[in-house]
Formats: sequence, structure tokens, C-alpha cells
Amino acid sequence: MKKALKITGISLAVLIILLLLSPFIFKGQLEKLLKKTISENAPVDVEWSKLDLSLIRNFPKSSLTLSDFSVTTRGAFEGDTLASGDKLSLELGIMQVIKGTTPLTIDAFRLEGGLIQIKTDAEGRSNYDFSEADTDDVADESDSDFSLALTQYNIVDTDIHYFDEKSGIFLSVSEIQHSGKGDFAMAKSELDTHTQAITSFAMNGTEYLSNQRITLDAIIEMDLDNMKFSFLDNQAKVNELPLTFDGYVQVLEDYNDVAINFSTPSSDFKNFFGVIPKDYLKYLDGVQTTGDFVVNGKIEGRVDDTYIP
Repeated sequence: MKKALKITGISLAVLIILLLLSPFIFKGQLEKLLKKTISENAPVDVEWSKLDLSLIRNFPKSSLTLSDFSVTTRGAFEGDTLASGDKLSLELGIMQVIKGTTPLTIDAFRLEGGLIQIKTDAEGRSNYDFSEADTDDVADESDSDFSLALTQYNIVDTDIHYFDEKSGIFLSVSEIQHSGKGDFAMAKSELDTHTQAITSFAMNGTEYLSNQRITLDAIIEMDLDNMKFSFLDNQAKVNELPLTFDGYVQVLEDYNDVAINFSTPSSDFKNFFGVIPKDYLKYLDGVQTTGDFVVNGKIEGRVDDTYIP
């Protein structure tokens, strides 16, 4: 009995020492694996100032943290920053770290202080669309060494900017606080999300939203086989204007199919003024309002380079 306890104690001590030494033993191996995985899946250049690895923090998962990272594009948008951030933390299986196995599967991630910049130029080329980019060194999708098996993720203090020069659309979503829980490894599952952000939207020089505070609690049914995302239980608020909606968005090969119904359950009429474009507010100076109002609407149809519902 004493001998068995002694062997167990020694084995446990060795395991703890290995876990403590893991960042020094496997860090270089994992860093090479990570850069290899990225370079084989997208024509981008990724840099970071520091990589930290721990096999203890989220045991039995390993924790990988990239500090001060950036992702720059090649091709038509050569050198543009597609994404950057103060910190990106990933959770992945310990055996992937030890053996260096692929595909590299991410179980959870957390982005802090991020900036994502999405652009489409006058010719319709997008900095995130790699289908027509120079991908000679990028592996085919069937040979991808990267997959997501997310169960949860967090996006903290992050800004997303989208500019479409061709259509004159600018969208800014800043100070994003977003979290989601689901199971991306399943073909069909539900994603529970919570979002707070500040949004601005302009099209062809007219500003329709200007630093409006948005909140959204949404449960989304994900059908990954058919790339269909259905809104089940959703409550949103633009400033103090409440909204509920349902419907779906389906991503098809040549276009997106959209069918969304929305309504305001009830609201004081003055809350509507919070979402009226600034260019139109000047015509409402001195107007006094009382009472409640209800709005019902829908967005339905095809979305591509030619059509918008």
C-alpha cells in the first residue's frame, strides 16, 4: 500500500513538473504550428509581440495567448491591417500542443482590445475575400489544417469598421462587448449571444445612425450543413427604442437569402427621435410629441452584388 502511494505521489509530482515546464518545452513547437496553420489557410501575414502557453490555467485544455498581434493582407490590399488586438487567448486540446497534431482545433477564444477593418474597393474586391487572391502557397480547403469546435467565445472592447467604396456604405460598430455560447462542432445547434456596442451607419453621404447604443440578446439556431442561421428568441434596443425580431439568414454559394420580421412591442414616441438621421432632425425643430407607437416590418429577399431587399 505504501509503495503504491509512493509511486502515485511520484507520478503526480512528475506530471505537475511537466505542466509547469510545458511553456518552455512546447512553446516553440506550438508557435511554428500556429504560423504554419495560418499560412496554409489564408494569404495573410500574422505577427505578435509575445506568445504565452499554459497547460494549467484551463486544464484539461491548454491556454495560448498572443499579445499585440496584427493580421495584414496581401494581393490587392497589400499591407492593409485586416485585424489587430491587444490580446487573443485561445483554448485547445493539450495533446495538440504535445504532439503538434493537425487539424488545429480551437475550443474557445477571447479577443481583447481588437480592431477589425473590412474594406471593399470600387472594383468590388474585398480585403477578406481570398477566393481570387494569390493563393499559390495556401492549401486547398479540403486539406485545411484548421477547424473550430467552439463552445464559447468573448469579444471585449473591440471595434469593427466596414467600408464599401462601391456602394458608399460605411458601418462602424465600436466598444463591442459580445459573448456567445454554443457548439460549433455540431451540424445543428443553438448559439446564445449577448451584445452591447455603439453603432454608426452612413450610405452615400447620409448618416442614418450616429453613435447609437445598441444592445442585443439573441438565440440563434445554427444549421452549419446548410449555412442557415435562424433567429429564435431575440430582444434588441437602439438607444431606448426596443425591438423584437425573428427570421433567418442563409448563406448560399452565389448570394445570401434573408427573411427577417421585426417589430417594436411598444414605446414612447420620443424614443423614435433617437434613431432619426441627423440630416432629417433639423426639419423637426420645435416639434412636440406625446403617446406611444408600434412599428412592424420585414426584410426579405436576395442579397448579392446586384440585389438588396
